[in-house]
Amino acid sequence: MEVLLDTVGDVLTYPHLVDLIRRLKGVNGVKSVALETHGLLLTKNMVNKLASVGLDRVNLSIDTLNPEKARFLYGTPAYRVDRVIEAAEYLVKETPVDLHVTPLWIPGVNDEDVEEVVNWAVRIGAGKRWPPVTVQKFVKHKYGRGCEFREVSWSEFWSYIEKLERKLGVRLRWRMEEWGMHYARRVKNPVEVGDLVVVDVISRGWLRGEFLGLVEGKCLLTLTPRGVKIRVGERYLARVTRVKDTIYIAEVVGEHRAR
Repeated sequence: MEVLLDTVGDVLTYPHLVDLIRRLKGVNGVKSVALETHGLLLTKNMVNKLASVGLDRVNLSIDTLNPEKARFLYGTPAYRVDRVIEAAEYLVKETPVDLHVTPLWIPGVNDEDVEEVVNWAVRIGAGKRWPPVTVQKFVKHKYGRGCEFREVSWSEFWSYIEKLERKLGVRLRWRMEEWGMHYARRVKNPVEVGDLVVVDVISRGWLRGEFLGLVEGKCLLTLTPRGVKIRVGERYLARVTRVKDTIYIAEVVGEHRAR
């Protein structure tokens, strides 16, 4: 399998990332390890650390090469696209780590920018082992940014991609085989909706009031309190309320007291 490290926000904020990659590379059956990032924290020093533990690929979500527009799109004056570009080019030229560039197309906002990013990705040599570039579709999300932007249908998106390929002479659509992907049996769910489980709370969650918990040390759930005060490090009883695509949500129903 391939392990893709991604998260809400940016995976490079995880303080144990380098050690995590090192450990994942030692797991039997893991063919490659990749990570998704906006590049804000990607420096030459970080690139060297990632390469030293065997990271295989960086998926770089860069939506414009224009410094002013980049600060607008990312919503912070701290975003320096010139530094992101410098680190990405260093990664391609000086390390064995591959680069896959994934600009997000925001219709009417960065149309020309996407073209520049695609041409830049091909020019610097992205795609040593995997496809060099694909374009992401903007999808509105109730917890995301950019609700004022226009979201297009999938048919309009693929029409845009087809036209962009013809205009730039660059492929942007790829077969599964070119990614080294194949269909496999779905992982069997260790819990089902309605199950009552014992959960060890290990961390706060992404949203206010949410927590993360482990069942039998291996199944990760998102927990909601349901009137119970939850503390990290404690053990609780919880009822599973949602199971979809190996994402599990449960409501805490009370503290667990061992007999």
